[in-house]
Amino acid sequence: METVEVFTPPATKDSFLSRLSPKDRTNLTRVIDNLKETMEIEKIKGSFYAVGGSVTKPGDRKDIDIVWILETPQTEGTAYDRATQKFEQYKKIAEKALKKNGIDYEEIHPAIDEEFQSPSILKTEGIITVKNSEGKPIDLITYSDNKYHEQEQKAIKL
Repeated sequence: METVEVFTPPATKDSFLSRLSPKDRTNLTRVIDNLKETMEIEKIKGSFYAVGGSVTKPGDRKDIDIVWILETPQTEGTAYDRATQKFEQYKKIAEKALKKNGIDYEEIHPAIDEEFQSPSILKTEGIITVKNSEGKPIDLITYSDNKYHEQEQKAIKL
């Protein structure tokens, strides 16, 4: 009889972090700590949620997905306008928090979904990918909304 291993998704921040390699755990903690420190200096509230395969699937993953929420005044306009304006705020914080600490990253700006060609339907609201010389990339997925509602049951607040 074959033994089947049952995967239980992590339910807490500590259980999520314990699943990461020591290097990935150090990298993620350093990135989030630097961002939180900069947000505090700038007097901007926000939160981070681990999402995606590193939370919901067993085994090693190619990257670590983190939803990053900034609680700032909502802007007017289309979804694309709001995402573009909010992404500028994310970029400023990332530059202050990451670049000054020698952490390399790339930006993927908000983009309209080509299939629908509507500024109300986006392919992405923006991603800041942290490149680590050792360890997995960390995708900081940005949102123009001030709250994270979509998959909270599949997310772990960090």
